[in-house]
Amino acid sequence: REFFARCRSWLPKGGRIALQTNIKGNNVVMDKQAVRDLMFIIETIFPESEIPALSEVLESSEKLFDIVTVRNDPDHYSRTCQEWLDRL
Repeated sequence: REFFARCRSWLPKGGRIALQTNIKGNNVVMDKQAVRDLMFIIETIFPESEIPALSEVLESSEKLFDIVTVRNDPDHYSRTCQEWLDRL
């Protein structure tokens, strides 16, 4: 909530923000591989981060911003990570 309140205070009247973020997914089967992958992401990719659920983002922005569009592009992120790895 503090993040969105601060963004609101920095914007001119009628200003907008576009937020691109990672969120916790809802449809992951939590087998051993999924747990290992998740731990890798938490410990290596986003250490010291708190990845929110979509509902937390929506609730935190409520009455501060109108949500215009929500997109979920997990395949794009997977491809981006693969491209980064290929170029290392």
